[in-house]
Amino acid sequence: FGYYSVGDEVVCWFWEVLEGYGQEELFTLLKFITGYSRVPHGGFGQFASISSSGPIKISRANGGDESYPKSSVCFNLLLLPVYSSKDVLRERLQVAMTFASVGFDQC
Repeated sequence: FGYYSVGDEVVCWFWEVLEGYGQEELFTLLKFITGYSRVPHGGFGQFASISSSGPIKISRANGGDESYPKSSVCFNLLLLPVYSSKDVLRERLQVAMTFASVGFDQC
């Protein structure tokens, strides 16, 4: 594990994938990472006041194309494996967000 750098290829792909998201997908992603479905009043900077972990962070996760992103909502942390392409990242992230939003009682 370790944090990605701003210029890492996977991080660039992540932001490119997000550029194609609609508002509902962005809300779903926010809930996947933070446990909140909306940005706090006052903006993202307010995460520091409602969460001891501060703003959202992206960390390198073990695994590759066969792995799915994970999150730690207590730490506003997205654990993102190193993927071989933006398409793989997009598909894996979508699956992870979908199953996380369903909940166990609805599976």
